[in-house]
Amino acid sequence: MFDDERWQLAVAKVQDGVDRNMGLFAEAQAQADKIKPGARVIRPFQATVNSVVAADGGHAPIEAFPFMSLGAIRVVDSSGEELFFDVIGPRDDTDDLSQRHLDEKTPLGRLMEDLGKAVDGGPTLKNLRRGRTGPIRLGELSPMIPSPLPPGVTPKKPPSSGWMTVYRDLCEWAAIYDLICYRDPAERMSVILRDGLLRSKIFAHDYFTVMGGLVRDRVADLKARRKRDVFLVGVAKSSEVHARYALAMTLQNVFPLGQPYVAPIPMELQEAVYQWPEYIRLPDTVDKAHGSLSPTLEDPKFNIGAMHFARFGGEHDDPVWTVDTLHWQSDRADEILGCLLRDTKQSYPIPTYPQTLIDADAGAQITKMDAELLRDAFLDSVGKSVSPEQRRVLDSQVLAVDYASRRYSR
Repeated sequence: MFDDERWQLAVAKVQDGVDRNMGLFAEAQAQADKIKPGARVIRPFQATVNSVVAADGGHAPIEAFPFMSLGAIRVVDSSGEELFFDVIGPRDDTDDLSQRHLDEKTPLGRLMEDLGKAVDGGPTLKNLRRGRTGPIRLGELSPMIPSPLPPGVTPKKPPSSGWMTVYRDLCEWAAIYDLICYRDPAERMSVILRDGLLRSKIFAHDYFTVMGGLVRDRVADLKARRKRDVFLVGVAKSSEVHARYALAMTLQNVFPLGQPYVAPIPMELQEAVYQWPEYIRLPDTVDKAHGSLSPTLEDPKFNIGAMHFARFGGEHDDPVWTVDTLHWQSDRADEILGCLLRDTKQSYPIPTYPQTLIDADAGAQITKMDAELLRDAFLDSVGKSVSPEQRRVLDSQVLAVDYASRRYSR
């Protein structure tokens, strides 16, 4: 505790520190002013809105023993339709898993197949595969998913379950890709929402932007052939760029009172926040036929979006969200986000956040009841694989109570 004398000294030192660094405050305000010229009022538009959210076993693992657990993965849209469900374990053979997706024609299987065709047909990208052809399997699709060990080789340590979360994210991207590329929209305008920005570091090589190119081709085809507009939007509940500039934007009145607004985030501001240029640069800044327009920078392989700030309410204290539109649709951002006004008007429990995303997230979650039922199924399956004597021991261990943990793990 400070005594009176030390407290006065501490206050003086804080004041000195603020005086020396107040330039940072003024700098943030000046940067926020650069957002203001691009601010546009969001007008309401009519469209069908659908959201896709995944919940993974990392949030609700199926486990009964410390040395063995499984993960349940579910991808659901805002109407409650289950787009994908799977149960995996850390020691699963990822080649077998890939083959199952290809055989069953799942959304991920179709994405792996389409990426393989796109990459094999492009002379520049084909070299990345080192002689491989056909569908891109999981171990090739992401560097974070382990390739299977050779036959007879035993792992030196227990397998990590971290790749299961990456697999969950791949399934979510595949479900979004499938909605756009393999379903025909019924309405003239359709918006598909993703919980998170349209950026990802989990794909190997340029596969993420190749997927973006396939989406672009499909959207253009739907527009030309059926006069249908399909938009993909990513909405982030939090972001580094918003955390940095939120207060400065309010102080500078970037979004005036009374109307919903959207504004593109200048690249200069993004560069001041994000460390990796390939995460924020647009794919249009590289020409695959002739090489990067910026030879000293890595290709923008993690991004297919254009970043904006959006406020769907009209009050100063209404939340401002960081959103991505597909980068080639960014000139229609106010129209696209206008399709979300009705969806955000009376959203609950998060004010002015798209209700379809809230609904999809609720549907994707594996509840405690679901988890208990899956755990019972897990134990029953293990019991079928052991002898009757071992089954009795297994049942007694499962029913045992850890009184020490019950008393002290709070």
